[in-house]
Amino acid sequence: MADYAGALQAALVAHLVADAPLAALIGGRVVDEPGQVALPYLQIASLDVAGDDTDLTTGATVQVGLVIRTRPAAGKTEAQAICGAAAAALHRRPEALDVAPFTISEIEVQTWIVQREGNGLAYTGRLAALAHMDAA
Repeated sequence: MADYAGALQAALVAHLVADAPLAALIGGRVVDEPGQVALPYLQIASLDVAGDDTDLTTGATVQVGLVIRTRPAAGKTEAQAICGAAAAALHRRPEALDVAPFTISEIEVQTWIVQREGNGLAYTGRLAALAHMDAA
């Protein structure tokens, strides 16, 4: 199967880093592996690809999982703001994502949620989106 996930990940990082409202909240910290990155940040946590071929086209749907981690002092409000900005940057905006050599016909944010972490101090946001991609 073609590398739909790789193309989408590169497009997501490029678009989310360049999105001004989101960058104002996370300072361009969009990562695939957090390592020692400062809080807050957005992680491309998962890209699950499922074939979506028809008799006439070759394509895939990609389930996108984003994780948002915030500073303990900023809490739930910061996590909600980041989730909202990420959702606004992506929802029904396929034209914003350059997934060459593929095309993307739709990306829809399905849901997002913010929960308190087990330490009782920090919050984590999770956002799920679904992208529909086709081979060029």
